Amino acid sequence: GDTSQNDGSTVVARSIALGEPVIYVSANYRLSAYGFSASKEIKAAGLSNLGLRDQRFAMEWVQTNIGQFGGDNAKVTIWGQSAGAISVGLHLVINGGNQGGLFRSAVMESGSPLPLTDITAGQVFFDQLVADTGCTRSKDVLACLKAVPFDTFQNSVNKSPNLFSFMSLQLAWLPRVDGEFIKENPQNSIVQGAFSKVVPLINGDCDDEGTIFSLSQLNLTTDQEAVNFLHSNYFPKASNVEFDVLAVLYPSNPAVGSPFDTGDLNALTPQFKRIAAFQGDFEFQAPRQVVRPRSLCFC
Repeated sequence: GDTSQNDGSTVVARSIALGEPVIYVSANYRLSAYGFSASKEIKAAGLSNLGLRDQRFAMEWVQTNIGQFGGDNAKVTIWGQSAGAISVGLHLVINGGNQGGLFRSAVMESGSPLPLTDITAGQVFFDQLVADTGCTRSKDVLACLKAVPFDTFQNSVNKSPNLFSFMSLQLAWLPRVDGEFIKENPQNSIVQGAFSKVVPLINGDCDDEGTIFSLSQLNLTTDQEAVNFLHSNYFPKASNVEFDVLAVLYPSNPAVGSPFDTGDLNALTPQFKRIAAFQGDFEFQAPRQVVRPRSLCFC
């Protein structure tokens, strides 16, 4: 969420050394409940996906002002890592894939357009936020929330599921399909061709993306517990037959799990490497493969 980890200095220095200097622009945007609250109230007020809208506004700022810094607004590349890469991917499908001339190329490091749920899927977390902040009985819950002291609001947000809670990657506050800014599941948009096909892409992932996010499920030690976790968090409508197939694709044998090519090493529990392999594929590798055959350039 800030430039402390990716301040751009290495990229800029390298570009200068190559004789192809670039200008690095990093913009803050609203996170968690501030940027990605989701509910029927949020949708009705047109306040969905504010974090992504902040990013879009930053791109518009670049188009208007980068020339004052010696830049060329016709040569803008948007670049993100992890959550930033997911954001970049979503900007390829926003507005039906019409990027509005805001960028000409995109780089996604460890992230791609994820399969998103409808905005109503966030209602349970929004309702809990409303309850925790004492706004349940308010006739206008949004006005009430805006008046809540920051510390009270933030304390409630901190109770929500995060990357290192049991639900891990099934976050409380994340982009949702709102029917307007994000019209449908981004992966459906890509398959149907409603994305920025003319934008050259660089897109890649690490082998073991799912490992760190699976540390939150170390209490799952049996086959049935692992299946129950995947059923409740990923495939609530899947049949037993479909889960039998999943069990074949992701066996409980640590030697074929993630971290890959490490044999029985790093098997923190009997199910850890199995769950890590699945979550790495589902959240990172598979979304990238959806984009790959349909992009202008894949490196």
